[in-house]
Amino acid sequence: MDSTEVNRALNQLGLSQYINIFKENEVNDISLESIDKEDIAQLVPVVGHRAMIWNALSKLKSGSVYVCFSCQKGFIRLKDLASHLTRDHNLTGGSEYRCSTCQGLFNRKSFLQHLRNSYQVHRELEWIQNDTTEADNQNQIEDIVFNETEDQDSFSQALEEIEKHIMGLMCSIMKSGKVPLSTADSIISKVKDVVKITVEKLISMATSLVTSSLTNEYKLSQIQKFEKAYSLFSKVDTKYKLDKYLIDNDLIVMPRQVVLDSDISFSSTIGNGQVQRYKPVSMQYIPIKNSILQLLSIPGFFETLEMNKSFNGEWYSNFREGSFFQTPTFLRNTIFINIYYDDAEIANPLGSKSGKHKLANFYFSLLDMPQHMLSSIDNVLLLASLKTVDLKTSSVNAVLEVIVTELKELWNEGLTFLYNDKPITLKVALAQVSGDNLGLHTVLGFTEGFNANYPCRRCKMHRNECKIATYECTEKLRNLCNYDNDILLKDFPSTGINFESILNELPYLHVTNIYVFDIMHDILEGVAPDLLFNSLNNFIKKKYLSLDKLNYRLESFDYGRGYKTTKPSQVKSTFLKGEGKIGQNAAQTLCLMIFFPLLVGDLIPQTDETWSLFLLFREIMLIVLADSISAGGVIYLETIISEFLSSYQSTFKKSLKPKHHHLTHYASSIEQIGPLRHFWSMPFEAKHKFFKTAAHAACNFKNVAKTLAYRHQLSLCFRLQSKEKFTPISIEYEERAFSKMETSHFSNILVERFGSDEINNAKAGSQVSCNGCEFEIGSIVVVKYCSLYPIFGVIKLIVFVEDSCYLLVDLHLGEYNPHFSCFSVESANELRIIDIHEIDYYQPVYPARSFKDNDINNYVNLAFKRV
Repeated sequence: MDSTEVNRALNQLGLSQYINIFKENEVNDISLESIDKEDIAQLVPVVGHRAMIWNALSKLKSGSVYVCFSCQKGFIRLKDLASHLTRDHNLTGGSEYRCSTCQGLFNRKSFLQHLRNSYQVHRELEWIQNDTTEADNQNQIEDIVFNETEDQDSFSQALEEIEKHIMGLMCSIMKSGKVPLSTADSIISKVKDVVKITVEKLISMATSLVTSSLTNEYKLSQIQKFEKAYSLFSKVDTKYKLDKYLIDNDLIVMPRQVVLDSDISFSSTIGNGQVQRYKPVSMQYIPIKNSILQLLSIPGFFETLEMNKSFNGEWYSNFREGSFFQTPTFLRNTIFINIYYDDAEIANPLGSKSGKHKLANFYFSLLDMPQHMLSSIDNVLLLASLKTVDLKTSSVNAVLEVIVTELKELWNEGLTFLYNDKPITLKVALAQVSGDNLGLHTVLGFTEGFNANYPCRRCKMHRNECKIATYECTEKLRNLCNYDNDILLKDFPSTGINFESILNELPYLHVTNIYVFDIMHDILEGVAPDLLFNSLNNFIKKKYLSLDKLNYRLESFDYGRGYKTTKPSQVKSTFLKGEGKIGQNAAQTLCLMIFFPLLVGDLIPQTDETWSLFLLFREIMLIVLADSISAGGVIYLETIISEFLSSYQSTFKKSLKPKHHHLTHYASSIEQIGPLRHFWSMPFEAKHKFFKTAAHAACNFKNVAKTLAYRHQLSLCFRLQSKEKFTPISIEYEERAFSKMETSHFSNILVERFGSDEINNAKAGSQVSCNGCEFEIGSIVVVKYCSLYPIFGVIKLIVFVEDSCYLLVDLHLGEYNPHFSCFSVESANELRIIDIHEIDYYQPVYPARSFKDNDINNYVNLAFKRV
């Protein structure tokens, strides 16, 4: 039988302990009408409780709890009142409902919810008189605080209704098919947080009101103010309101449209056919000053910039170590930026719209960031965006003129911001311009065809000389003097210069001072695929291996967790025939080059000339990819590059390509601007993915540059707002207690390191994310680097003591294997605890095995080599 009303009354009176007693004696909503005082006396032994229950049930029996506000008819059950309002008064969900007791106005849903809580909300039920003869010794019961729990059945109904709305929310998010599941999970998580905070605040306020001694009228007026919770999203529920809110609070840097030129367009009109009109050629521009000020407004960001303005003079570890930045022109209080240019294809490259909506994007990054953040996509900020066809219509210099104008202002006047309530002025300078080879030549005004007589932007070596040169010719390097002469000459075939770049107007920079060479395009998409093509054909010709065997090993090899997303694809036969590309992206090529010796090294004789050439180039690649290099290492790099280029020509009987020639300038470029890895295209190419994804989601190509620039700035705004403080070091983890096995195995070394008191408060973890790199039990860290005998550590336990993270590692000694070009590792049977920030390389590595028969060694491949 239904006991909804009886249970509701007992719950709200705070007497839920009697629910089972009433149920056992079949006291329910139906039998309620025949219940009298004597029956209640038999069921409830406590006099005070008996009085409270009898008065509440008496009011319920009389129909004074649920009263129709229209005809004043009373009901014992709420659902009978709800049916009556629908059937007899034709009231629907959109109608207005009034509480007969407190005269509050509601919609149907909130009205029924209000009545479900009537014992708590209405004052007359807050004070229940004991009018029975058995309670002569009891005074009036005062200050009764009722529980807020609802009847279980009604609460279940409410939850079911809420769950339907939640499902509706999920449907609205996912129905388009454009929202990834991870994004949907994030949205739902944030909605849960908002609902939780809102409910907690309302419950706290309601509890304070109910338990206070204020008047009924005041309490009701305050409770009705809860409806203001509906307006929580009123400031951001439309695009206009959201933009206004973000702009008024200086949370976003909005792109502004800059008109560069005008062009003729033909538009169709009804009755007149096509009409010729002029349309503006424009770009979306995000001021550098505003973007940097937005970053400086984040607590901790300025301190991070200041921490990285270091110079040791022994190693080239950042751009400030380079000779170019040691001149007195550049002051210490200067923020250096790097501008990158490239085209981004946002439509399907194989579709009919390929090239039509291609964007010319200009990005910039800050060079004073910590090393692990220099290649982070978060350090890539949008500077300008326009269609590629518009760039060709207006010219590159038209775009650069806007940028150079602002850079001059930032150099002469600087930017001022408040730090600890004191104004600080910083200059902003353009350090370098980067991009792929075509992009750099386009921006700097050099030849855009690499078969020209003078195809190099760094030197004036003729193309025939470039095909055989193994060293950089210092006498033929471009400089300010010969560049000006070439400009005056205005002879492209004899100079390789298309036009003079407006970048030369900057007081501290000239295009001949651009030393950037892109590792990604020169090596990973240039020399490396070419070398693999020649080497694999040579190995197959000598019958060392077959294509099928190579592809089998590519598929079955364990590359480790760090390369799970960049595992190389199978090599196609068309590639070996010279009829197609390698079929790998830059990251896959890097992975293939790193692990290639372990993949096929057991099949190749140690004395093979091609194998030696491959290992020599692999060493060049690892040195260039290192985060630092010594002055002696630069000389060594120059030597082995020359050796490689010479051996390449003699081994394969081929001339050098332009990307081979670029290698001759690598050593001198590192001397000028530090490690080239800090300027490579990887993070900028990754940034293109945002524009491709946003374009696919928006499906609005009318002014695609404006749409995507706005969406990018909106995304940046929300990403920055999610950071309460900017820290150069970020650690994320889930802690747990030590297991019994961990305690028994490692207790001695833990107590020895931390002491018995601190270890009691320490926590353990199975994995930790440090600066975006995930370390887990079983992965390997570089404890001490050495090119021949490094020391590694296999993580056995991750320990958290206060705010610090420590790794308990099993030390392993490494020994360089020249044929496999990696390190074989063997346990030293020694445990050591090290701070996670003291490891010699910021990323973990993973052990690998070779395919050699009876080889039981574990090998470690490093993606760098310090010399």
